[in-house]
Amino acid sequence: MKNVKRYEAATLQDALYQIKADLGPNASVLYVKEIKKHRSFRLASWKRVEVLAGVEDQTPSLVNSTKLEMIQYELREMKSFMQDMLQQNMQGGKKGIRFNGAFQDMFQHLLACDVEEEIAENLIKNLKERITDRESADQKFMEDMLVKMISQMIDVATPLVSGNTKIVAFVGPTGVGKTTTVAKLAANMTLLEKKKVALITIDTYRIAAVEQLKTYAEIMGIPLDVVFTPKELLPALQKHKGKDLIFIDTAGRNPLNELQMHELQNFIGLEGTIEVQLLISMTTKAKEIPEIFSRFDIAKINRLILTKMDEVTSFGNLLSAVTRARRPINYITIGQNVPEDIEAADAEKLARLVLAKENPFVKKTEAAKK
Repeated sequence: MKNVKRYEAATLQDALYQIKADLGPNASVLYVKEIKKHRSFRLASWKRVEVLAGVEDQTPSLVNSTKLEMIQYELREMKSFMQDMLQQNMQGGKKGIRFNGAFQDMFQHLLACDVEEEIAENLIKNLKERITDRESADQKFMEDMLVKMISQMIDVATPLVSGNTKIVAFVGPTGVGKTTTVAKLAANMTLLEKKKVALITIDTYRIAAVEQLKTYAEIMGIPLDVVFTPKELLPALQKHKGKDLIFIDTAGRNPLNELQMHELQNFIGLEGTIEVQLLISMTTKAKEIPEIFSRFDIAKINRLILTKMDEVTSFGNLLSAVTRARRPINYITIGQNVPEDIEAADAEKLARLVLAKENPFVKKTEAAKK
């Protein structure tokens, strides 16, 4: 860590502004303490906040650790590639002939939509058992039957409803859109559902992330608390026990970093009290989804949110998410606009997206720009 400095201000927010101006948006908060100041020769005193912050330094150990992670990743990619090549040689090509006529065409279409080969093969085998050769001549009939089968694979959760103060934490890898998703849901619940909502952020790694959520909170007129340690989380939750919903925004985590995973577990590991929603970007490769889920399940995942649906050309990896994670999908996000670019998950609609030849959300986004 370089440029480690100590700051003193009247409030934590004032200190964060000083830190951002001095060290930049990538600064990390290392220590927060409330202190008392005394006036000379008087008994009167007042409270101040003392904050220690700094910017990460690429020390030799950190550089070596980063290089090691990159090498390990490349080795995994190479191993996966070699396994694919071996499987192709044994089977006469990954996308070889498996079925006859229209069934083979549908199999090829699933592969072209980035459905995993094993999933695609099982779907077509089941499809063959359900329809006759005569019915297979009707392409629309086949597609409708396949949509029905896929929709049965997709478990969806009902939209968020409040009970006696429902607490929901949003977790996921870096860059999946957690903060924006939290803002979308908070806005919809506050403005449309007329619910009392409070926000808590434990994403104190980046000063800019706190300010982004603070801006959303101010616009919506809802409270926001910044929590730095697991011990501070419970008092923050108790502070808002009269609210319908409490949303917890977390920092993006590297699923391969065990230290970060355990840190996340320490924050939201209050079993039975916090519903945990894992955000998975649709730009994620299908083969990476099982690893992401297994790592984040240390936080006991309850539901899934699929993000960046507007940034892909196919939706086959959606099936990888539901079959590997075995958790219901709660919402999908289809753009950056707050609060409109979020939808409750619908099994049939998602099934039709898997077979879609183009992304309907891209057209929607382009039309909105005109």
